[in-house]
Amino acid sequence: MLRFLGCGGCHANNLRTRPWEADPLTRGERDEVMFSLRHQEHIGPLMRTAAACCCLEVKNTSEVKEWMIGFNNLGVNNKTAEYPSVFQRCCMCQCRGVERKPSDLIRIRQLEGLTGVMIQTDSSLREQGANIFTLKWSEMDVGSVLALRSGMMWTDHHPTSRSVNKVVFGAFGKPTTAGLWAAPPHCKWLCLMNFARCMGLTFRCRFSPDYESAFIDPLFNPCCCIPCCQPCCELPKSCVAYDMFQDGSGHNLGIHDGSYWEVRRSCCSRPFKRHSEIITVYHGDGSKGPGLPHLLEKATQQVMVTY
Repeated sequence: MLRFLGCGGCHANNLRTRPWEADPLTRGERDEVMFSLRHQEHIGPLMRTAAACCCLEVKNTSEVKEWMIGFNNLGVNNKTAEYPSVFQRCCMCQCRGVERKPSDLIRIRQLEGLTGVMIQTDSSLREQGANIFTLKWSEMDVGSVLALRSGMMWTDHHPTSRSVNKVVFGAFGKPTTAGLWAAPPHCKWLCLMNFARCMGLTFRCRFSPDYESAFIDPLFNPCCCIPCCQPCCELPKSCVAYDMFQDGSGHNLGIHDGSYWEVRRSCCSRPFKRHSEIITVYHGDGSKGPGLPHLLEKATQQVMVTY
């Protein structure tokens, strides 16, 4: 089953003084991350060929800040792949690259960590090859935002206006959503990524008024052979349910900025149990996040994305 979507501390002021100019990706930084990754195995020619045949693209994890949130040596790049895959052209009717627009999440202090590069991982060492994703380009209706002296912001209206939709691998009519969720180079993902793309798999996060917690609703299109149908079906809560909450104790010194989330799951109406962690690897402004050690520990040197 698809897994849903750190520790941290106070960040140096000089990293966040100029959010859109801070810490552009350099060759030296890429090389440092690449050589620090614990899993150094490259994707072999057979796996690379299989990924290409399945309309998937192989990306370097050390360059994740460049191709996922748009930071590179030349500044910020908000455009999708210039030449979409055959799958994207034939099934999703997208024949050229389009511009992405940043999500309104960046306007909410408690959720700004979600606008960077996130890693979803189990804190144990039992499973390697965690998923990497971002909500920087997701859809959210913020409405009127109230700014307080503490710098925190939140909305105070209907819960549906505090929801964010994260399309996992892409969906029909949403050309900007492909390539924003990276999976490890395992054979199972060759089929699952395109199957989920046909189903328009989407995770809807319904946040509480203070943005300290959220319910997670998996949405999908049951007619996967007709990808133009919108994901409108939701798994019954009695079968499986997810939620997540911010936990600052021992990780980010009590600062709840969306950099560390604990995800819980309930199966067959049983009590919720811890499922995984979501930790910020790079902030939306390109600066390093508390989850970078987790990336070096669990991520593979190369990952696969849709395009």
